[in-house]
Amino acid sequence: MALFQFNLNNPKQILKLGAVIICLCLASYQLSGCFGKLLHPPVSTHYRFALNETLNYPAVTVCRTPAYKSGVYEKYGINADGPVKSASWSNFNFDNYTMEDFFEEATYSLQEVIPFYGFDTLDANAEITSFYLLHYGRCFTITPKNETTNWDSEGYFLYLSHTDNLKLYNDKGVALSGFHVFVHDRREIFTGNADKVDSFFDYLYCETYEETKLNLKVQVYQQLSTKDAYCNDSYTYSLSRCQLTCLQKLITEKVGCSTPWLPNSNLKHCKNYNDTRLLMQAYDTLQRGEYLKQCACPQACHINIYNHYINSIKDNIRSTCEISIKFSSNLVTTMSEVIGYDWNLFLSDLGGSLGFLLGISVLGLVSIFEEMINILLCKRKEHRNYEDNTDDNQKKAEKVESPDKKEHEEFQIYFKQKKMLEDVVAKNNTSSEYLDNSKQNNNHAKYILNKY
Repeated sequence: MALFQFNLNNPKQILKLGAVIICLCLASYQLSGCFGKLLHPPVSTHYRFALNETLNYPAVTVCRTPAYKSGVYEKYGINADGPVKSASWSNFNFDNYTMEDFFEEATYSLQEVIPFYGFDTLDANAEITSFYLLHYGRCFTITPKNETTNWDSEGYFLYLSHTDNLKLYNDKGVALSGFHVFVHDRREIFTGNADKVDSFFDYLYCETYEETKLNLKVQVYQQLSTKDAYCNDSYTYSLSRCQLTCLQKLITEKVGCSTPWLPNSNLKHCKNYNDTRLLMQAYDTLQRGEYLKQCACPQACHINIYNHYINSIKDNIRSTCEISIKFSSNLVTTMSEVIGYDWNLFLSDLGGSLGFLLGISVLGLVSIFEEMINILLCKRKEHRNYEDNTDDNQKKAEKVESPDKKEHEEFQIYFKQKKMLEDVVAKNNTSSEYLDNSKQNNNHAKYILNKY
């Protein structure tokens, strides 16, 4: 009890009490901040470098430009602007042809775009898929079959063929004939829109009559999923695939039909101009952003970022573009997020605050708890003693106030007989025998009264 006792008449005790109160306030303030960091821990970023013997090669997506064969436009009723504008479909012959027919004939096949390709010197080491995009026509994605490959392998070799023998340039000095090449994580897919920036696509434009050698470097980013910044922790999750799948579903179901560049296996292709126009407007950049908000696709926690730098560019005598892509080094930069505050740091801050501001050690805390337990036990004992005393007093009072049952009955008999005696005397009809009995009863009644 002496731990919490202060003599307020003593100035020294008053100063001591004030110092304790101030230290308690400061300690409470610091501990509240510690609890806040424990509930919402800060995130720290760590960099490390590793020399890996095997590396994950990226996927490569190739799209040809010009994307469409303008010679077939007239056959299908598409105007000279091409199919990228909704007005171009106003005269499309929906009665005789489908959109699939047009894209199949108007775009370039794999043999026309990439007649030769290989990974680590063999085409069997890679698999290739094709898909349609409105602005890029038919694109092809090449992905290595093996998850990892020796870093010093030969990498990719792409032989891209073009039919334009004359090399023309636009007003910015860029050749009109060439290939769009996108280097990206194998989990991601090229969607052909501005949202590809969120998926870390590395871009190269390869002109015809060129031979280009690219060297790769990779950065691995591992984000930490928290309440404030949620991300998908699955290694197979793809942000671009999530967005594209969601967009295709929302837009096609709203319009009620699909297209080759927005497929939906549950819906048929659009068969009139009005539906096609509505679908193309919904896929516009501004409206696409509204749909993406409904999709709520989180970022990926594990991201591989590939960057290339050009090793050499040579002129080529053919209307082709030859590209080789490989790693020049096995150095991998890893940037990972870690929790910046945990229970170990919390206990350290707790001990520092209590020790510095209050001078409390572990033994001191034990003493405080013992003192508090003693106080609680004393109060509980006093409460029990008070209850026991109350019960004893109540029993004594009941014993004093309540007469014996037998004596109480004798007292009642006395009053009854006295009443009868008074009635007899009043009638002057008394006898000696009755009077003797009355005297005995009277004496017995007096004895009872004296006793009470």
